[in-house]
Amino acid sequence: MGQLGVTTAVALALSVVTGCASSSPSRTRLGPAAATPSPSAAPIWGPTAPEAARYVIMHGLVGELGEVVLRLQPQGPVGPRTIWEGQGHGTASLFGVGESSSFRSRFDAGSGLSTAWSIHRNTGTATILDECQQRTAGEISNHRVHSQKPEEWSTLHARAPTTDLMGFLLRLRTRPPVAPESVMVLDGRALWRVTVAPGVVDTVSVAKRPHAALRFVLRAEPLDWLLAPSKTRKRQDLTVWLANDRTRTPLALVAQSSLGNVRIEADLTPRVASR
Repeated sequence: MGQLGVTTAVALALSVVTGCASSSPSRTRLGPAAATPSPSAAPIWGPTAPEAARYVIMHGLVGELGEVVLRLQPQGPVGPRTIWEGQGHGTASLFGVGESSSFRSRFDAGSGLSTAWSIHRNTGTATILDECQQRTAGEISNHRVHSQKPEEWSTLHARAPTTDLMGFLLRLRTRPPVAPESVMVLDGRALWRVTVAPGVVDTVSVAKRPHAALRFVLRAEPLDWLLAPSKTRKRQDLTVWLANDRTRTPLALVAQSSLGNVRIEADLTPRVASR
C-alpha cells in the first residue's frame, strides 16, 4: 500500500506536465473538431517568449526519480490571445517500476482553454496514445490507441470548460484566480475537477536558493465520465509555486503521498528555446 501511494503521487505529479492515467468513458465516434472558445477578459500574465525548461522529480527518501522536459512556442506575436503550442516528455521510476510519457498541447490564452492535445505513454507493459480535441467548451473528442486493446473513439460531455494538464498550468499562469475556482482537467482518460484558490505570496527554495513565488493550493477530485465521483481513484492535494513576476514561470510542485511528498523542481540552468 505504501509503494502504491508513492507511485500514485509520482504518476500524478508527472501528469501535471505530461499525463499518465486512464478511465473508462462511453464510446462514440470521433468527429471533426474545431474549437469555438467563448470570449473572456484579456490575460495580463504568462509567457512572453518561447520557453524551454527541465524539471527534476524527487522524493525525500529515495532521491531523484526522473525528469520532465518542456518546450513552449507561441503561434504568432505574443499577446493576450496568443495560441501556445507545447510539447515535451517525462520519465519516472520507483523501485524498478517506471514509465515514460510524451505529449503535445495547443492552448488558447484568449479563452483559457486547451483546444487539442495528445499524450503517448509507455508503462513498460503497454503503450497508450490518447488524442483529444475540444470542439466547444466541455465537448471533448478522444481517440485512443492501446497496444493491447482495440482502437476506440469517445466523446466526453464535461459540461464545463476543460483543459489538459499542460493547459491547466498555462491557464494558471495567464489568468491566476482572484477567487476559488474549479476547472475540469482531462489527463488521458482520467477526468479531474481541480479546485484552486488565489495565490499567496511566498518564498520557495529551488536548487537551495530562495525565490519569490506565488503559492497555489490545488484539490484534485477524480470523476468518472458521467461526472460522478470516481470509485477507483482518490482525491489528490498538490501545491504549485509560480514565479512572482510577469512570466509566472512554474518553479516547483509538491504532491502528497503516504511515504512522503513527491516534488517536481525547476532546473534553473539557463536554456535557449528555439524560435
